[in-house]
Amino acid sequence: MALFQLENKRVKPIYEKTFKKEKDVQQLVENNLTELMNLDFVKTEFAIGKFRLDTLAYNSETASFVIIEYKKTKNESLVDQGYTYLNIMLEQKAAFVLAFNEVFPYEIKAIKDIDWSQSRVVFISPVFSSYQKGAASNPQLPIDLIQVKSFEKNLIEMEEITKTNYIADHKKENLESVNKLNKEIKVYTEEDLISKGNEESQALYHSIKQAILDWDPNIQVTANKHYVSFKRKTNFCDIAIQKKQVKIWLNAKMGDLDDSQNIFRDVTNIGHYGNGDYEVSIQYDTNVEYILSVIKQAWMRGK
Repeated sequence: MALFQLENKRVKPIYEKTFKKEKDVQQLVENNLTELMNLDFVKTEFAIGKFRLDTLAYNSETASFVIIEYKKTKNESLVDQGYTYLNIMLEQKAAFVLAFNEVFPYEIKAIKDIDWSQSRVVFISPVFSSYQKGAASNPQLPIDLIQVKSFEKNLIEMEEITKTNYIADHKKENLESVNKLNKEIKVYTEEDLISKGNEESQALYHSIKQAILDWDPNIQVTANKHYVSFKRKTNFCDIAIQKKQVKIWLNAKMGDLDDSQNIFRDVTNIGHYGNGDYEVSIQYDTNVEYILSVIKQAWMRGK
């Protein structure tokens, strides 16, 4: 995608710059981890056994760890490396929890507090080969690719590589390791969560989803263990599809949105899965238009 700068009704091209070293990408991401990826920074160059992980991060939304690796070369097998690191994490859980507790002493965690099933490895690089993209494109893999580019005018672009339904073959010698890992780590898809609902709640979810996506083609839809998220920079709406209803959370503090009909419940001090203080459960499409108007307020705040 070409970038241009508009000056006096004329456009000037903004040219891409090359990252000189892999470390430059690492420092960029680590210094801006919350803004770029909505993750908490735990440790750089985390030594575990004979390996050294570039960045260890924590996802507070899913209560899970994220390993980030940076690449400058296109000829490495990312899937094999990703599975190796995830296996190390599951074998050395206590070391990862200790690293977190050293950085966040006021949020002490135990091994049981971490949702290991949602552990992830993310590879970040200015460029990936078609082989690397294809090998990691299986939606069931707990491995993500993010392409980062630097441009003139101090502009940065980060884009997550879209996954397809392609399933890459693993080498025979890795099958035992892969099968062991797949028993503990689960990649949750939107389809997994939709399947929990009956026909009515599924139809209700699809109508709400379509309305939200019509507002902005850049809205991203992601899934975790408990809900589907709609986000721009961060989540603005989380939806759980349940057997006979749809439950919605809006990522805003109570009082920040105009809920004139008082349909939304204040869950500020009540345990709940989604983000924010607003919660509503709906079984029928009677109030959908009104509820969408409140969701739209949350979306506008996060643009």
